[in-house]
Amino acid sequence: MQNIIAEKVQRWALQEQGDLDFNAIHAEIEYLISHRFDQCVPTTGPAPDFRGRLADWLNNNGISDEDQKIMFRIVPNTFFLGREEFVALQRAALLGPVYRWLVDEAGIAFTDPNRGNELDTALTETWFCPITDSAHISDFYHVNNLTGVEHRPEWRAMAKLAIGDSTLLVRYMTTSGLRRVVLVEDVVGSGSQMTDLIPLLSNLPPNIKVLLVPLVVCPVGAEAGRTIERNLPNVQFAPVLELPQHSFVAEAPDPNEPEFFGSIRDLIERLYLQVSGGVPEHPATLPYGPFGWRKTGALIVTYSNAPDNTIPLIQHHSATWDPLFPRSSRV
Repeated sequence: MQNIIAEKVQRWALQEQGDLDFNAIHAEIEYLISHRFDQCVPTTGPAPDFRGRLADWLNNNGISDEDQKIMFRIVPNTFFLGREEFVALQRAALLGPVYRWLVDEAGIAFTDPNRGNELDTALTETWFCPITDSAHISDFYHVNNLTGVEHRPEWRAMAKLAIGDSTLLVRYMTTSGLRRVVLVEDVVGSGSQMTDLIPLLSNLPPNIKVLLVPLVVCPVGAEAGRTIERNLPNVQFAPVLELPQHSFVAEAPDPNEPEFFGSIRDLIERLYLQVSGGVPEHPATLPYGPFGWRKTGALIVTYSNAPDNTIPLIQHHSATWDPLFPRSSRV
């Protein structure tokens, strides 16, 4: 497979009359293969060889050489978050937004000589839970050396199962000596996993404060989080890493986006029916449309999965399309 890709790269390099250096792009991809892309969990069993997936992706039936060049250039533009990045984000979440929030909530003064013990006490009174199972909450506990809480339920599932009734959660918090909640998520795209919590968050007693902490949030998700914060006085929203709009291939071009994104936008719209296996664009049907779930247009892949906000060209599998980073879908 490496020879197939190398042959393409050499041919493209000889054909190129402008400033594009396909050999340099290839070298960058090889670096990412060695240091990042081999961590992709959904491919571990069925298709662990990234170079093989890359060759199959570029050689999807009927794709022209010019379109393959665009696809090849998309690869190093993909924002891949590996295990090391998530460990760093989990640490940053605790040391940044969580600690700042706890200092405010517990009324800890910077000049208080006992502030360290007071912060430790506040931590023991805080319930760290995931919004969905994507958050890997056990990793969050281990990375930050947090202990003392046996049950760490997914709050979106609780919101669904309890139909917005917080009675059981409040009872558990009372008996466990928990006074506040931190809800963690790995990647928030459109924010739907947070908005699904609104009935449950609205039903909490006003004295129970909640902090929503996405490790990575897209622009639409950030706006959803801030809307929740504005409407619910007991909820605050504090992402660790907020991505700018110009890093997304949205349906409407952003004035600050890279010039190359125009080529991507044209490509994903032209190839959509082949990528989807003939399924027309629909907001409630996989893969939703050329720009993914709620037209986010993300170029994001994590080691554990590709979000459905990421463009289907990268992550969707169909009878007529082999993806580069196949998504393990919930639906």
